Amino acid sequence: MKTETWLAINSNGSVRTRKTKPALYIDEIAIKINVEVPDALFSKPHLEASITVPKEAAMQDVLTADVVENARDAIETSTGLNFVVKVVKEMEEEPE
Repeated sequence: MKTETWLAINSNGSVRTRKTKPALYIDEIAIKINVEVPDALFSKPHLEASITVPKEAAMQDVLTADVVENARDAIETSTGLNFVVKVVKEMEEEPE
């Protein structure tokens, strides 16, 4: 996409933009800016994540709060998304 805009700047450093050439106050100047950005910037991103749990992680040990917190932090850091990690104890089936 190609577009142009006008930037008006006053002597105090305040700025404003307009699509058309602006009327200026006595202490302002106008600068025409040509902008070109790829159309791909406007398409919605496709988010994808892969998580691999190694076999060694399938131990029957009790997970501490530190382990759970570290896992949550690692996932959030690598993906940028917020995660909630819960440890749920598996309930044993009652005999019939």
